[in-house]
Amino acid sequence: MILKASGEIINTDSPRNVITFEPIDLIWKAHLSYEHVLNNKLSIGVGIHYYYHAFPYQDPEFKADIFFRYYYSSISYIQAMGSGGQSLAFNGKSVGGSFSWGVKRIFPKSHITIDASLGLQIYSFNFPNDAFGALQWYSIGPGAILIPRIALGYAF
Repeated sequence: MILKASGEIINTDSPRNVITFEPIDLIWKAHLSYEHVLNNKLSIGVGIHYYYHAFPYQDPEFKADIFFRYYYSSISYIQAMGSGGQSLAFNGKSVGGSFSWGVKRIFPKSHITIDASLGLQIYSFNFPNDAFGALQWYSIGPGAILIPRIALGYAF
């Protein structure tokens, strides 16, 4: 344990890094996240997404995130995230951000993590003018407005 000048105690025996992926999302994208614990209440992380051409009108897209989490209890957090993306089909760029609420559980003996969250996102439209394409973009694509997330991971 480390006692900081502020009186905060950091348990150095606890895992400080977490890598997660979202198994359900593999239908339309691959997503990998890395989170680093800064102290008992704060963490920072990055995520990468690759949306492959799994549905009609969905062009491949690469998206990267940076996120900040504030843990207001031992498992519950709020998250702010900024994102940027690049369409691989027509060279369009997108930017946006989101706000989420979530819970994360780390199982100490196995270091396995389960992370579930729900968020709202604003992400610039990066798609040709097409009603069906827009529906996919804003529902399950990179520009999805509602972001439900269930992730599995490993803490180390």
